[in-house]
Amino acid sequence: ELDNAMTKLRQAMPRTRDEDFVLLGYLFAGLDAASVSLILGIPVNNIYSRKNRLKERISKLDLPEKTFYLKLIS
Repeated sequence: ELDNAMTKLRQAMPRTRDEDFVLLGYLFAGLDAASVSLILGIPVNNIYSRKNRLKERISKLDLPEKTFYLKLIS
């Protein structure tokens, strides 16, 4: 179900920063916030904040896959 996930999300959320799509990529790959924090060199609290903002934005989208995407980043 991840076919073209990033493309679909980029089209649905055009104002989203590239850094947030990098974060989504790591989360979609199954990495936890602590691991992403180490990889990106960002405090884990910032990862949680960005993740929550992304979840909020995705939840407002009109995409059939949104529930699946939200489960992946929960």
